[in-house]
Amino acid sequence: MRISNVLLLSAALVISKASACIPDCWAEKLGFKCCENEDLKVEYTDENGDWGVENGDWCGILRVNPYVNCLPAPKTTTTTKTAAPTTSNVPNCQFYNCISITSIGEDGTLYSKNDHGTCKMNLKDSSCKRSIEYYAKPVLLGYPLCKEKHEDDLVRDEDGYWAIEDGNWCGVQVCPRCEVESIDKYGNIWGTDGANGNKCIVDKESSECNYTLQTTCRSAKVGYKCCKETTEVVARDSLGFWGVENGQWCGLNNPFPCAHYTELGYKCCDEIKVNFNNLTFTKDGIFTTVNKETCGVSNDK
Repeated sequence: MRISNVLLLSAALVISKASACIPDCWAEKLGFKCCENEDLKVEYTDENGDWGVENGDWCGILRVNPYVNCLPAPKTTTTTKTAAPTTSNVPNCQFYNCISITSIGEDGTLYSKNDHGTCKMNLKDSSCKRSIEYYAKPVLLGYPLCKEKHEDDLVRDEDGYWAIEDGNWCGVQVCPRCEVESIDKYGNIWGTDGANGNKCIVDKESSECNYTLQTTCRSAKVGYKCCKETTEVVARDSLGFWGVENGQWCGLNNPFPCAHYTELGYKCCDEIKVNFNNLTFTKDGIFTTVNKETCGVSNDK
């Protein structure tokens, strides 16, 4: 009888310890799974607990009582949601993540992506708000962002570019990257926001984008694509060299190495930090002034 009681007591202790060791998956109540790796790095903490990231998704980190001799926790098989975490569980975006809006919550919260997954935009952060005002101002005015490329129905005012989709006005966002995907008949440069898939317009008037186009596809600044195949120079003007592909003019984006500037009698200043507001673009290269001396900026990557 004593042996039987001891066995029952031991079994009860094991069950008790196992129950104490394996806490409930509190994240499931919020629509998320718990992390399988209990030693996972804590990425964010709120009133619910600690959060980590596994396989690109947020998960709740279970905290086991260190004073209990634990049994291995069983893996959960609960089906989880793929939606973004609720507002209180999502970390704030850094200002450089505020250039692309990936979704908008029912409460109006703007979301983006960072290296760990979803983040929310903090409009009280002046740097983040400035980014939104520049790249996606229509959203702050209560309008959705356009998803498609527009041409003949595109209009512009002091708040940016506008078009109509599904019978409603939408705002065209400014591209986060100065990359030429296509050029419409009005000379607008179009690209795609890699974060949300929306078509966007490249702001070729900005100083930074002006430099990027000058060094990657300067003919796009005047409405012409860059040559993809030909390297034959057919003409040269103040913008640079030109070729012909499929019966259309295209720009030959010749590089400006340091040797090029040396031949012209200038020093090469490719070691300096580029000041986008102090650059001069000519057919002979990109120039700036350092210590009151003109030097050439190399773009020979």
